[in-house]
Amino acid sequence: MARDQSKKIYDAKDKWIKEYQHSFDLIISNSLILENLRRTIKPLKQYYNFLSWIDMSRRAATRLTMIGKREIMGDDSFHILSRNSKYLPDSIGTLEILLRLKDKKLEQHIKNKKIKKTMTRKDAHILVGGLSEDKEAKTKLKDRLVGMSKFADLRILSDYQDEKKLMALLKDLKSLKDKYKFIDYEDKGYVDRVKRKLRLKEKLAKMNKVSKKEINRQEEIIGRGNKSLKGKKLKELGSFKGFKI
Repeated sequence: MARDQSKKIYDAKDKWIKEYQHSFDLIISNSLILENLRRTIKPLKQYYNFLSWIDMSRRAATRLTMIGKREIMGDDSFHILSRNSKYLPDSIGTLEILLRLKDKKLEQHIKNKKIKKTMTRKDAHILVGGLSEDKEAKTKLKDRLVGMSKFADLRILSDYQDEKKLMALLKDLKSLKDKYKFIDYEDKGYVDRVKRKLRLKEKLAKMNKVSKKEINRQEEIIGRGNKSLKGKKLKELGSFKGFKI
């Protein structure tokens, strides 16, 4: 049993093509190798060791095994991907999106020429229906981030308003970027938006703020005015004393 496992690993290493990203046939070939190992190698630790040998993350391996699984386990047809290789894009990311379609729908779009070699991930998203052109434009990566591997997501609570800590976080991110030259990130301007919001609140508060001393002064002025007016009215109405309707 152990010998069989070792032979599978040896054969996989022998067949694996390192430069495969831009060749549909090689993508299919490598995806079948991974899918076969994932299904048959026990324990899975050996499979993960193979991923380390080819320098591939588990996330990237999952994308490839999805392609391999679809190639050999289509809904209605066998080898649906390789049979349509001249129409399908030479991109793992784009293929991953197209795999959301059922076999019949996939072949229908190929027949209608909606799926073609030159299609982009944007085209695939719109075709599958998961992303509109407007949404895609908003979520599109900046040029410097295209081609980079996603490592982690950073999220900030939408109601978090501690400007000092946010500024400290931004400073730390810049320090990390300087320390680790192989990373980059996209600053969404969250800190600046918080600062503008806080400044606006301060401005509105200042405009609406009246000191207690000023309130007392205004009340005193109003009081004197009412007293004066009251006396004036009584004087004016004096000649009507005793008048009844």
